[in-house]
Amino acid sequence: MLKLRIYVLKSRLEELVSSLHSRGFLHITKTKEEGMPSALSPYYDSVSRYLNIFTPIAQELSIEPKAARELPTIRELLSLCEEKLSLVNKAKELLATINSLKEKEATLEEEAIISKKLVALGVDYKELPSSLEGAVIFGEPPKRAKAIVFREMLKTREATLILTKKGALQEFISKKEHIILPTSSPSFILANLEKDKKSISDDIGKAEKDLKQLKRELSDLPHLLYYLKVYEERGYTYSNIVQSKRFAVVEGWLPEKKKGAIDKLRDEFSSAIYVEVVDSGHGGEHDEAPVLIENAKPIKPFELGFSFSSLPRADELNAAFFYAFTFPFIYGMIIGDVGYSLIALIIAGILKNAFKSSKTIQQLSSIWQIAAIGGIVWGIAYDEWFGASHYFYIERLAEFGISFGIGAPLYIGFHRLTEFSLLLGITGIVGAIHLIFGNLLGAYEAYVHGHNKHTIAKLSWALAIASFVLAIASYLGVVDALMPSTLALFAGIAGIVYSEGIVGVVELPSLASHTASYFRIAAVGVAGVVLAELINESFFPSPDKGLILNIVMLIVFFALHSANAFVAAFESTIQGGRLHILEFASKFIKGGGKPYSPFTLHKEV
Repeated sequence: MLKLRIYVLKSRLEELVSSLHSRGFLHITKTKEEGMPSALSPYYDSVSRYLNIFTPIAQELSIEPKAARELPTIRELLSLCEEKLSLVNKAKELLATINSLKEKEATLEEEAIISKKLVALGVDYKELPSSLEGAVIFGEPPKRAKAIVFREMLKTREATLILTKKGALQEFISKKEHIILPTSSPSFILANLEKDKKSISDDIGKAEKDLKQLKRELSDLPHLLYYLKVYEERGYTYSNIVQSKRFAVVEGWLPEKKKGAIDKLRDEFSSAIYVEVVDSGHGGEHDEAPVLIENAKPIKPFELGFSFSSLPRADELNAAFFYAFTFPFIYGMIIGDVGYSLIALIIAGILKNAFKSSKTIQQLSSIWQIAAIGGIVWGIAYDEWFGASHYFYIERLAEFGISFGIGAPLYIGFHRLTEFSLLLGITGIVGAIHLIFGNLLGAYEAYVHGHNKHTIAKLSWALAIASFVLAIASYLGVVDALMPSTLALFAGIAGIVYSEGIVGVVELPSLASHTASYFRIAAVGVAGVVLAELINESFFPSPDKGLILNIVMLIVFFALHSANAFVAAFESTIQGGRLHILEFASKFIKGGGKPYSPFTLHKEV
């Protein structure tokens, strides 16, 4: 990354900002120049005002910002907005009128429903004495009330008419569903309500017709919204630019591969600007360069890991590159089934087509497709094909009279259930190698940046992990290297204490815990094997079941294996991802990087 400082005549600042926005190559940062203040652009308040007025109306009318080919000048834009302001205000008034009328219509509809219920009771109480008041209660009538009970049902509920003296009604209707009696006939009220509803409905229709016509007159509003958002972004960018009476200073980061844009900018503005490269690298401690992650197509999906941890800084290694090689290995070791890996491939393809707009699902599906290769390789090594060995299917097909002339297994795979202890040992070794590799990468990074103590620390951790695992293997009698491995372990611990001090001492137990984390490779994988074998034992067809039952069992067989394969693929991704992000990448990545985000017009604004 190149850190640029651009000096420009103040009279050409607006033109420069426009050019940078259109070219879209500079990641603009806050310029720090003592004695030179920054401020929003002169037109920012006007643009924000129009956006605040136009945006709510656009949302009500379901209008989205729409890009146009030519961007007007700010003066032309403000003039266009002023011309449309009266139409927008008129639309605002019409929308308010329509909403108000619809609220009245809803209220009248509720009153009409109540009046219909009262009419259905068949009692006309328009001559109700002024000394009395009444209500209709739905449900069980109050025991103490002298009431007329109507045995007809209204919406399956019994209605009770209660008449009391003024002021005594409340004690009977409290906490009950009720309708207070009006002072005139319900049928008369209902007739007036229908008239009022018809009048309001006509008013709504007329207002909506006027609004439809007004919407046609506002056909260019989507373009205006787009223009306003563009100028709002440009106006806000001014807050990162410092200015004096005569010139302004813009700072930002530029990818080295785009440094040719500097010459083009100089050609465009000639003597009006001066471009200076103030830093060529990753920036200082307080001026961190943005991160531009560029990976080959097969590696790009593994950038998903940054979503669950942190983006590497510009001066750190690209972890996605290493994920692309080690993740399929560990994923395959967990899922470890040829059939399940093929199902994962199919599921990944389905998800890719069904969720084309979701970047996360696209990345996850691509990871599954790439990692399935590891699953197939390990599945062959384990001799697992839908939870069973290849010879299992040869024997079962022979029962149906389908013979391949094979009387013995073609090869003996590594059965994870019967050789679980050995599997744990292998996963421990795999984990140790993974952790050592992570620490060696960390040592390389520290060495490149001149951090000698950190280099020693990472190398010491790598030595301690390797010698710890070798010492355990020697203790178990697998190898005969107890003395040299013990000496190497103490050397590693001494290096950790020397370079990290008390912090290193506190973290020494992680030698065992971090390595043991990789035992989940065996545990999760074996859980899937157990389920797969249960499915095979229960639902694999056999000649004595009959044709129809065998067809049903075959359907259930593949359905259950597909479900188990999906769970296995998901679990393999989660557990493999955890080991990479928390155990592996943490050894050489601190994170906290900020993505390269150029000031560009060519995006959704």
